[in-house]
Amino acid sequence: MRARTPSRDQIIEALHQLGLHLPTTVQDVIRVHRLLTKTKHPDRFRLPGRKAHATEEMKRINQARTLLMDHLDDFLRTYKWRWTPRGCVRCCAAYRDIWPLDPRD
Repeated sequence: MRARTPSRDQIIEALHQLGLHLPTTVQDVIRVHRLLTKTKHPDRFRLPGRKAHATEEMKRINQARTLLMDHLDDFLRTYKWRWTPRGCVRCCAAYRDIWPLDPRD
């Protein structure tokens, strides 16, 4: 059973936690998650403080990946977005007039 559908802001926040912007695909999420895991995994650190920080960071990264793997395709089908030379229109407050917030959020 799938969890309830996240809001657009939750999807965008998850993308940003992985360093991604629209347009993106599930394959991009997988690729970036693998790269982040190689550099941020707690087993790479010996000092307890750094290991604890890396553990918390990996939890956030894994939660973002799970959310995106479950809901990214539905999100891209449901909501229309535009791509400009400056980047993702949803990520920048200056573009809210192009892609306004959904009143249901």
